[in-house]
Amino acid sequence: MKSAVVDEERGAGQAPAPGAGMARALNKKLNLVLEGGGVKGIALVGALKALEARIAEFNRENARGLALSLDESRYAGTSAGAVVAALLAAGYTPAELETIVASTEFSRFADHGVLARIPVVGRPLSVAHGVLWKLGMFQGDYFLDFLRSKLRDKGVRTFGDLLADHKEPEGSLRRYKLYVTASDITRGRMLFLPSDLNWRQYGVSPDDMDVALAVRMSMGVPFVFRPVTTTGENGVVSYLVDGGLLSNFPLEVFDPSIARSEPLPLDRPATVGIRILRDRYHSIRFPGKALRAIYALASTAVEAHDYRVSRNAVDELKWARAIEVNTEAVPVFKWDISQLEKEILFNEGYQATYRTVTAEYLERMLDVDEILRETYRAAMGGGGRAEQPVDLLQHLRRP
Repeated sequence: MKSAVVDEERGAGQAPAPGAGMARALNKKLNLVLEGGGVKGIALVGALKALEARIAEFNRENARGLALSLDESRYAGTSAGAVVAALLAAGYTPAELETIVASTEFSRFADHGVLARIPVVGRPLSVAHGVLWKLGMFQGDYFLDFLRSKLRDKGVRTFGDLLADHKEPEGSLRRYKLYVTASDITRGRMLFLPSDLNWRQYGVSPDDMDVALAVRMSMGVPFVFRPVTTTGENGVVSYLVDGGLLSNFPLEVFDPSIARSEPLPLDRPATVGIRILRDRYHSIRFPGKALRAIYALASTAVEAHDYRVSRNAVDELKWARAIEVNTEAVPVFKWDISQLEKEILFNEGYQATYRTVTAEYLERMLDVDEILRETYRAAMGGGGRAEQPVDLLQHLRRP
């Protein structure tokens, strides 16, 4: 797959020569949050490649003794974002992800049951049976095997293989390199996997959870892919579906207001979120006013939570930055996507990110800790210790 960028921009992604620039006193890591969006997730790969290029360029030219780094990042995502996040956490580079995208037949993810083999009537029978009896048109087994194979190539099977800080207790939101969202429609709640898992309710511990299966849960769009079921020690069967049902852009996973006993370290990661769904405005009008209203209601139910969190995190608190990518050229569930459409999505992600992530944008990421301290002082009326653990969002949330 070829990025539609000029030669100079390609050069920006090359690693600096040994000894180039001043020695770095400290590398500031980044948390990455990736929005879901079906095949539109291809744009995330282009965005990541541009982000990598911009960071390399910034570190080469920046005169400060603090550099940004994608090494040892932590990742969070939903649905397609969870897929990309899992591969990144396992050790795949943006270049390797680009190769995977180019060679993958996405149409194979839409795997029907055995009824589809019946001539002529097989496909509609399979769809009807899947939706009415299995709660999803597609089995999702091909995807699960595909992702397990990719993760196995990097030596990853369970979340125990993706520890970021082994000193943190099992299930902590600081313990793992990867977090994905899922919706438990049995209990009516959102899950951050693996942290919200336990033996009593789900029959598995966080460290032992199969990474690929967690991602399969996150991408289980209701009535498109069949739900994943788990049975806890209490005997209750839980139905787990797409995390996008409740949070398609899980910025709050990396909320810095999670209390710590020690002061904020200077190298505390900053957060960058990449959004790939741009249809935020709903026109409720004729023709098809009722259908448009139904779509608007469903979309609002899914996105209202994310809008509120991202508004606080990005617009007010400034502990996170967001990159918006326009992916309206390709539908979410276009399984028979062509190579040209793959390139369109990849290039949209690359170009939007390359334009957004300027030197000033990244410079702001280096200053995020001071911004947090100033925000704390303002929230507390100018007093108090800036390093004191505090729920910063609680002070800034609007009614």
